Amino acid sequence: MSTSRHSRAARALATLVISALLVGCPALLFGPRRARPEDFTGLAGWQPGVRARPDGSVRFFVIGDWGHGNAGMYRVARAVAAVAPRAGFAFGLTVGDNFYPIGVRTIGDARWRRYYEASYGRVGLPVFPSLGNHDWYNGEARAQWRYVGPSRTWRMPAPRYTFVIGDVRFIAIDTTRWAAPQARWLAKLLLAVKQRWVVVYGHHTIYSYGLHGDNERLITELDPLLRARVDFYICGHDHDKQLIDRGTRPIYVVSGASASTRRVGTGPHARFTRRSLGFVGVSINAQRARLRFYDIDGRVEHESRFAPRPRRLGQPATSQPAASSQPAASRPSATARSPRAR
Repeated sequence: MSTSRHSRAARALATLVISALLVGCPALLFGPRRARPEDFTGLAGWQPGVRARPDGSVRFFVIGDWGHGNAGMYRVARAVAAVAPRAGFAFGLTVGDNFYPIGVRTIGDARWRRYYEASYGRVGLPVFPSLGNHDWYNGEARAQWRYVGPSRTWRMPAPRYTFVIGDVRFIAIDTTRWAAPQARWLAKLLLAVKQRWVVVYGHHTIYSYGLHGDNERLITELDPLLRARVDFYICGHDHDKQLIDRGTRPIYVVSGASASTRRVGTGPHARFTRRSLGFVGVSINAQRARLRFYDIDGRVEHESRFAPRPRRLGQPATSQPAASSQPAASRPSATARSPRAR
């Protein structure tokens, strides 16, 4: 079958699955790239070994683009370790680029000890990773879902996977190898979601005021999947911190400054943007989700709160902010560039 014929077939099949979920959304145009079967072994029934707090809340930290082995990486890890007890974090997520510059090929690579075990392994909390483009640069990332180190905190069952903690459904996706099979898998998961909150996390930005800007392919192919059922899309790739609120769900969170930083702008959809090392802390309960952006000294740079989306499928969920600690200097300006509207 030619590449063009395969692409048309993949798009047609994906549309059939997604149409049941996304009535009225634009048609999704999936690329022709094919993936090996082992790349799509998402475990819908995987048990993470973590429970919600006694009050039902779920609290975690998010790091991204962290695997440099530099001073910034260790400083952010120390900040996470300091904040975790008072914030009540039970686990962490990574949004990819776990090992620069070209990932790890084996579970015996020395960077497991130097990069992970010497930093977040010492934090002592489970970490549920996702993959970034740098993790695939050597053509082989499977060591990352086969690794069980001395700390036993690295918990990654597959390149894409899902798990539930409390009333929150988490879905880790592999945006570097985004293709029709993964899109169908995600659509089916979202159609079956029963939890009050849904968090999807992966590496690449969809909308961004950072160096890479908007990702046109993911705006077309991934974003429509998220709009109906997802509360937060958390990512990295741009080495900065961003909170983008376009008035409906999902809310777009960038936590890509866990080892190095790059320039970032602002715009009308930005609640917060900052070029500074750090991480994001999230607390979710039945009434609201609270996001805090931390610097390397453990100080809160910004806080926003959101109510849960309406339970009825397809009903728009508007953002409901609480009082924010956002400094005036980081508020969006009327003339700043904006991620494009869709």
